[in-house]
Amino acid sequence: MAHQSRTRVDARALYPTVAPALVRSCTRLLGNRADAEDVVQQLFVDLIHRGRTDLDLPYLHRAATNRSLNRIRDHKRHHGVRTGKLTPSQFVAVTSTNTARIFNIWPKKGTLQPGADADIVVWDPNKTRTISVDTHHQNIDYNIYEGMEVTGNAAVTLSRGQVVWQDDQLRTTRGRGKYVDRPPFAFFWDAQEKRNALATPTKVDRG
Repeated sequence: MAHQSRTRVDARALYPTVAPALVRSCTRLLGNRADAEDVVQQLFVDLIHRGRTDLDLPYLHRAATNRSLNRIRDHKRHHGVRTGKLTPSQFVAVTSTNTARIFNIWPKKGTLQPGADADIVVWDPNKTRTISVDTHHQNIDYNIYEGMEVTGNAAVTLSRGQVVWQDDQLRTTRGRGKYVDRPPFAFFWDAQEKRNALATPTKVDRG
């Protein structure tokens, strides 16, 4: 049985036998069979559209579960700039400047100024896309945001004067990246040391 669960086949061939179990699993998460059926059907429509033929049951269960969880999250929260939760400047800070500070590579990264090595992104605020393992550029076979529809996407990305992303296509070559040194003890470390000191266990005198 364990061997069968990893047999890789076409999405269209899997649907009749696998869909009912996926719907039951998603129904337990969503509490609604109609929503669960919609999640599973849309998953297979996307897979068939992309021509995926290397599927196995563990992948399908992960994908259906992630899409169900994302649907729950979408019902409970608003997204970014378009709903007023973030200003455009705050969005830039969250996705770029603050990240560079946390990793202690600011101002080499995360800012546009002389001497910096920041990539420049031209953002299309109206472009919609669906996040998926099939389209992300990471060496991993799942995405925790699988199936989440978002509005706003990079239109063009420039790195060291070269266009490396345009028209939804990665336009760079292996080996072009440069190592970015990350020194220890970022700006927040002093505050963390104080918190660590306050949390240090102390001896209790029990007489």
